[in-house]
Amino acid sequence: MEMFSLTPERCQDFLLILIRTTTLFISAPFFGFRLVPSSVKILCSIFISLIISVYIPPSSYLITSIVELIVVIAHQIVVGALLGIVANFTFEAIRFAGEIIDLQMGFGMANVIDPSTQMRQTLFGEFNYLMAIMVFLVINGHHFLILNLINTFEKVPIYQLGFSSNLEFNILENFRYIFVIGLKLALPILALLLLVDIISGLISRLIPQLNIFVISFPFKITTGFIALIAFLPEIIRIYGHLLKNIYFNLNALF
Repeated sequence: MEMFSLTPERCQDFLLILIRTTTLFISAPFFGFRLVPSSVKILCSIFISLIISVYIPPSSYLITSIVELIVVIAHQIVVGALLGIVANFTFEAIRFAGEIIDLQMGFGMANVIDPSTQMRQTLFGEFNYLMAIMVFLVINGHHFLILNLINTFEKVPIYQLGFSSNLEFNILENFRYIFVIGLKLALPILALLLLVDIISGLISRLIPQLNIFVISFPFKITTGFIALIAFLPEIIRIYGHLLKNIYFNLNALF
């Protein structure tokens, strides 16, 4: 029964675990959506924190200084926020791929409201992002996030201030993936749209009287949609692979 005893140290541990968990739920993909009620986020954070606090060995350390308390709380916020932000990098890479395709198809100025952030996004960028969220839930990616959260209490204990020397490098590497993965995902459809541009240019040289701009614009849009439908099964498979890698990326972060 010592595990469940409500000592001041145990209550202090729980509150610090709750802060780290709540920060993750606020910043993580899907959990951090504005459409998810704050009460749901708080209840989920409390429930997960209770489970984690049961399995973490109780600490005998009690904070007595206000300054030390602020520093420890800030440390929990940083750890939770880093988990959520780095997890979002893969989703932003997928959205970036859609934005590149939008520019080439002529949809660069056509925006929709993202319900998760209430910000304007391009059509294919938002479509890719929402599809990635669905794949993320199907492969139980939200479970991976919780497992990564639990692992942080082993790699970065509650009262251990500071991080490993590789943290900055790992963050930069994950940030670099936004552009690398985004370009790789968009490359097949970009190559197809480039071929359409080349064909349109040849037709304009052969038939100068033809208004190629009026013809090529709807043709590029139609080609882009056909390519997206044709590649959709493969795109979903690739998204599943990328989103599964979030677990390994976060596990190697700290």
